[in-house]
Amino acid sequence: MKTKILLAVILSIILASCAPASISTPTEKPIPTATITFTPIPPTPTLTPTPTPENLADTKDLQIWVEQYVNAYGGKVTVNGVEMDTSQITDNIRKNAESFTQVKEINGMAYSFLMVNNAPLAIQDENGKWQEATIKRIASLAGLHFNITGIYDEKVLMKKNFTSFSSQWAFMWNIFRPDSKEKYSFDRTDYDVRFAQEIGGDNIQLFHLVWGWRNALPTWLVKGDFTNDELLQIMTEHIKKTVSRYKGKVATWSVVNESFGSSHTTGNSSFWGDKLGNDVEQGTKWIGLAFMSAHESDPDAKLILNDACIEFGKDTKCVWSGDKSSEIFSLVKTLKEKEYPIDGIGFQMHLSGYEFLSANQKEQKMQQLTEQIERYKDIGVEVSITELDICMSGVAGTTKERYEKQFDIYKTVIDTAIKSGVKDFAVFGVRDEQSWLISTYGIQDCDPSLFNSQGIKPAYYAVTQAMFENMR
Repeated sequence: MKTKILLAVILSIILASCAPASISTPTEKPIPTATITFTPIPPTPTLTPTPTPENLADTKDLQIWVEQYVNAYGGKVTVNGVEMDTSQITDNIRKNAESFTQVKEINGMAYSFLMVNNAPLAIQDENGKWQEATIKRIASLAGLHFNITGIYDEKVLMKKNFTSFSSQWAFMWNIFRPDSKEKYSFDRTDYDVRFAQEIGGDNIQLFHLVWGWRNALPTWLVKGDFTNDELLQIMTEHIKKTVSRYKGKVATWSVVNESFGSSHTTGNSSFWGDKLGNDVEQGTKWIGLAFMSAHESDPDAKLILNDACIEFGKDTKCVWSGDKSSEIFSLVKTLKEKEYPIDGIGFQMHLSGYEFLSANQKEQKMQQLTEQIERYKDIGVEVSITELDICMSGVAGTTKERYEKQFDIYKTVIDTAIKSGVKDFAVFGVRDEQSWLISTYGIQDCDPSLFNSQGIKPAYYAVTQAMFENMR
């Protein structure tokens, strides 16, 4: 019995010694969280591949441009001493394009031109594509505006070749206000503004707000018994209503055309001048009022006075008793001195080829033109050429010879004007067969334009060549 008790005690002691000691549970520490900043990886840029320049020899329209040029000269031209037709010139260009290419730096950028006999026929654009070197494209590069007064049927031709459309006939009062002084007919003028915007909307020129040619005036005005104050009110209301309607859409307004008439002869004097003042002192008053009215209606529009027979000084051929160029200059100078808002003077420049038959005649004319432009610049008035055409009636020779002479005159006039700082040009009429000289005077052999019924004439290339040679 005692033995059993003893064994139990011993066993208790052994078990107690084997029991684990009391364990303290450690306090858990939080695992630190790492702050990771992710820098976004920029997306891979989309690389626009540099366009591969088009090879002139492979240009699909090459033959079209050459054919257009060759046809202007009657079907064959002499290149490098050899007479060639369209196919021969095209083949030569394809075989040796470099010899027909000229690089010109314009505003810090190099452009390549396809040249035949110093005439630019095509230009390689910024994307490396070859494009036809139209008047519009060359003018844009040269920092010039070259507009046209034409007919609606020639919309495609005008849009392709010219900076914008200069509307004239729609704003004649006998069309615009035919019935009474209270009634305006805006249908035609609205159409002309939309039409001009489609041709080239950034340089619309509209002619004329006030023109004293009686054939362009309605009977109610010409035959009306109005006092001078009533006439001034009719004129200013007309200007304000018209300019306000097209505010912001028109770059240039011809405010007054032929201030004192195309001549002092019966029927050609100005209705407005005859009524309100046909000299500088009196003319300044009503003409100044006309400019003020236009400026108040659209302060941002450029306002010009337009006139004929003033471009060559006192030697300008015109039916006029006295020196018209000095009379108009005195008028403009007085307007400027009295701070009327006149910005420019438009030289119409309806020229006659027979005035340029000799080298001496041409040199004298260009010296006179330069002098006239310079004296307006000296009084802060810009000169624009607004109605340029060159009538070849009375110039002897074959059609080819007359066209070559016309080429020379156009090129010389444009070149002289650009060198004198003129930036705005417009030709009057599209094709020879549509000329105003036929409809107005019945002159059939003037051929004054850049186009005829067959297409482009040499005179067209006179314009592009003159602009090209003056690009900087």
